[in-house]
Amino acid sequence: MQAHKRSPRKRSLPLAMLMLTVTAVLCIGCTSGTIVAIDMGSEFLKIAAPKDTSIEVCLNEQSHRKSDTWIGFRGEERFFGADAKSLSARFPDAMIPAVPRLVGVPHDAAFQQGWLNKMRYTYHTASSGTTRGTVNVTFPASEGVEERQYTADELMGMMLGYAKTQAEREISGPVRDAILVVPRGYTSRQRQAMVDAAAITGLRVLSFIHPTTAAALQLGLQNRGLGDEPQHVLIYDMGSTKTEAAVYRFDPIATPAAAAKGGKKSTNSFGTISLVGSIASDMTLGGRAVDACLAEFIENAYMTTAPTAGKQRVLTGTTPQSRKAVMSLLRAANKAKEMLSANREAPVTVEGIAQDSDFSLRISRATLERECGGIWDRAVRVRDAALKSANVTLAQLSRFEVVGGGLRVPIIIEKLSEGYNKAGSGVVDRTLNSDEAMVVGAGYYGAALSGHFRIKGFRLVERLGFPVWITVALNSSSNTEATGTAEAPSSQQRKLLFPSEARLPTRLRVRVNATVSDFIVTLDETTNSSSSATIVSKSNTLVSGVLGALQQVGYGDVDAADRNITHTVWVDIRASEAAMVYIEKAEIEIHYFVNASRKVRKLVTPPAEEKNASDGDASASPATEKTTPESGEEQPSTAEDAGGDSASDEGEISDEAPDATTTSSSSKPSASDDITEGAKKASKDSTAPKKKPTYVTVTEVHVEARSRVFPLTLTTTFASPAVPMSKNESILSRDLLRRWRRSDELHLQKSAARNDLEAYLIWALSDGFVYNDEALKVVGSQEEMDTTAEKLRELQNWLEDAGTEATVPTEDLQAKLRQAKLIVRTALREAPTVEETKAPKAPSVTTESAETAAEGEAVDEEIEEGDDDGADSGASRDEL
Repeated sequence: MQAHKRSPRKRSLPLAMLMLTVTAVLCIGCTSGTIVAIDMGSEFLKIAAPKDTSIEVCLNEQSHRKSDTWIGFRGEERFFGADAKSLSARFPDAMIPAVPRLVGVPHDAAFQQGWLNKMRYTYHTASSGTTRGTVNVTFPASEGVEERQYTADELMGMMLGYAKTQAEREISGPVRDAILVVPRGYTSRQRQAMVDAAAITGLRVLSFIHPTTAAALQLGLQNRGLGDEPQHVLIYDMGSTKTEAAVYRFDPIATPAAAAKGGKKSTNSFGTISLVGSIASDMTLGGRAVDACLAEFIENAYMTTAPTAGKQRVLTGTTPQSRKAVMSLLRAANKAKEMLSANREAPVTVEGIAQDSDFSLRISRATLERECGGIWDRAVRVRDAALKSANVTLAQLSRFEVVGGGLRVPIIIEKLSEGYNKAGSGVVDRTLNSDEAMVVGAGYYGAALSGHFRIKGFRLVERLGFPVWITVALNSSSNTEATGTAEAPSSQQRKLLFPSEARLPTRLRVRVNATVSDFIVTLDETTNSSSSATIVSKSNTLVSGVLGALQQVGYGDVDAADRNITHTVWVDIRASEAAMVYIEKAEIEIHYFVNASRKVRKLVTPPAEEKNASDGDASASPATEKTTPESGEEQPSTAEDAGGDSASDEGEISDEAPDATTTSSSSKPSASDDITEGAKKASKDSTAPKKKPTYVTVTEVHVEARSRVFPLTLTTTFASPAVPMSKNESILSRDLLRRWRRSDELHLQKSAARNDLEAYLIWALSDGFVYNDEALKVVGSQEEMDTTAEKLRELQNWLEDAGTEATVPTEDLQAKLRQAKLIVRTALREAPTVEETKAPKAPSVTTESAETAAEGEAVDEEIEEGDDDGADSGASRDEL
């Protein structure tokens, strides 16, 4: 097995070399904003989209620039963002955050102990119960609705749908494409799961971008370049549940030295941003880790100082009541952390830490710094790992930019600043917006990818970030028997295919030693470059059709034993711009010889006649022959061409069509032109009589060298847990999300009807009607006004009692509103409107709208055909 580096094909918009705008994005024949950037962390969601001539952060329904990454279910209702978070105190098992961290990971002990418990999340997770081995989240029964389970992919699809709705409301147009900001630590399996989750909600993921890369891009855009000399910039991002750091090199288009030699500075770009080394990360370090540390300190203080009767540990509780206590304790710890960021001391009160019991104490900043010292050390180690990978020191940095909500603790900034003294400040740089730098940078990246915008800015050079290994082995379950003399390969040693520092995008063409049997290509990703490192993602691809292709050229046929058939199998593997590694194609290139025959015409020249008697008897000269092809046949090539190699260069990937192609060359025997002296004299004699030339047709046999290329069949399965969704599972999940979307529309319509009725009754029973002097004059008497007011109060009592029930139909609320308006109009001697007299109408959202149907068609296109394993396509997903 040999790997050959391929030169990337020329593309109109190379993703790894994007030229991104700085001050303006010019829209070319498109509606405003058909692509969005989504930065969905464990705690907060930010969205950015092209609007007018720039990238703008989208506002949510509360007009906030970021939303809480929470989702939950109660009865027949679904809650997002701040609504779900506010209910988490009462229903901790029904409202959950951090959905992106559940996607594409196996549900096993490592997941439970390594992340859920460390982050102190209280919701229930379980295995999906299928061969996929992914995470399911269980939501308890409530308000007459039984317990329900949703896969992490479905929950992520719901969150992305929520983000899509926000963006469409902000830009007043449809959103089809998205750029997702994902941590460097996400494997190909997690990235594929994000793509699947987006597809079932109607979004197409154009690409991913790492948070540090997006922040580096935004830094360059914000500063319109970073000078005329190359600079090294360290970007450090600490979020809620992960921390990443990386060094980027900012290169101007032309340095002063290059300009002195005639180099010109481009007017279309400010330079190149290149990732140096790899991105260092800690996937459990962040603001949540500080909250958990402080919560443990408060719990220990409670166990030490509170009365001992009935006292129990809080953070390890498993009952519903204890989970409420855990949520209360973590909220108190988070509030204390925020207060200590600006104050030396903070009061802490944990409500409901025990049954009918609260707990209060005071915490100083010095206590926080002492108790959580291990976290500060971990933060510094991430910084040092990034510097070591880039082979750069703090003194060599031009900038040290820090972003992320987890950096609001002063001690972290102090620790990270040690050794950095650029411009004499002794403190790290904080010129970027900590919350929005990543999503805005991703927005410009997406604007470039969409193809709708004319771009000016930076050239980006990204790297893979994790090593990928390859193993090639025979398919032990293959029923195909090898024939002939070709030697099939045995199991081969596992080898490094892509190092973690490989540039993106990149391709490799792998040559498999001569085989006539099906074989399996195994690709796996590991945590580091060691061959014994932990495997986090593994796929097996069966390559089949080798023998069938060989048999098409006569392999194994005794009548074709002289063909000297040789072949090479190629496997093309690609690491995309989104850091997703997969097999693009496999093909077999066959070379062989054949005996070919064709008819040719030979020209026969008759002997010359005697010129006169004095010449005597001349012996007949032999006939002169010339060979020409039979009419309509091609002239064969020379014999030297028969041995030529028609195969393409090994280092290139063929751009031929997938159909088999054939090329040939042939040998041609030379004709005999033995002309006698007498014939020469006869030809010179102009008086000699001439005969018409005659031809004979003969059959010639020659050897042709041929080459043919056949595509091979690829069938991919996954050997490790967290298997992607099958086609049928994607369809069922898509239908589930559609039903929830229609249910949300019905609930929204009901809420609007309830609010309209409540607002009208408040108006009518106050200065709007009952206590309005002008209205009293029209009514005529206080007694009649009191009677009218009593009717309105009856409607208000109904609204406060039955009207708040979840089961009340929307049309009943609408009918009560019409009744209230009719009561007021009758008292005011006004004729009722047509709207008030017509019969109640059913809710308008009863069938799938045209917009939803169109979106469904788009989703159908996005869900690629795959294995039909998994759920039965005729089955129905959970009813609402």
